[in-house]
Amino acid sequence: GFGLGWVNIAADYSRYLPHSASNTGIVVWTTFSASIANIFLIVYGLLLAVSNKGLAENVGNDPIGAMASILPTWYLVPFTIVAVLGLIAGAIMDNYSNGLALLSFGIKLPRTLAAAITAVLTVIGVVYVTFFSSTFIGPFQGFLITLGVPMAAWAGMFVADILLRRKDYDTTDLYQSEGRYGSWNITAFAILTIATFLGWGLVVNSSAKWLNWQGYL
Repeated sequence: GFGLGWVNIAADYSRYLPHSASNTGIVVWTTFSASIANIFLIVYGLLLAVSNKGLAENVGNDPIGAMASILPTWYLVPFTIVAVLGLIAGAIMDNYSNGLALLSFGIKLPRTLAAAITAVLTVIGVVYVTFFSSTFIGPFQGFLITLGVPMAAWAGMFVADILLRRKDYDTTDLYQSEGRYGSWNITAFAILTIATFLGWGLVVNSSAKWLNWQGYL
């Protein structure tokens, strides 16, 4: 989830940097800064899980509730505040990025309305996982696997294009259907479709019954 999140957020982040910023510096420092906290948290979480079998089992069903069960009572207040604010902050960033992605399809909507639509979809997903799903980790893993395959294919295409490119994109032509890039890139769509077909065929996704169709290869 951490890696997939940065596929989209990196674009939102880089838009606020000056053109004079070092490409190497952007990659190195953002990768380091975004990773270091997760590395400590993941290692600490692994230590907690192996030291408490009950906690390890409960985290899959209710991560925040499971953590709250082993904390002192007084700590629940700051813990809850940090957990809620962290989720809200992530949702705000995701809704902004998702709204822009929705507009990029050519849908004529105000940016605020596009963000609102994605926010509603997010809330529906959260309500399903919280109240109707018997486990948290199942739908979450299923979502990441299903979405991760085409996102990985797209990211690979994008990185390959940047590595092979000898000059910058023509920003003006990117927004003009009659420009050098045209309205559609049939080759890119074909590569994305084939890579997604192969990817879904080679993964095993048993997180939910309605995802068992994956792994057909």
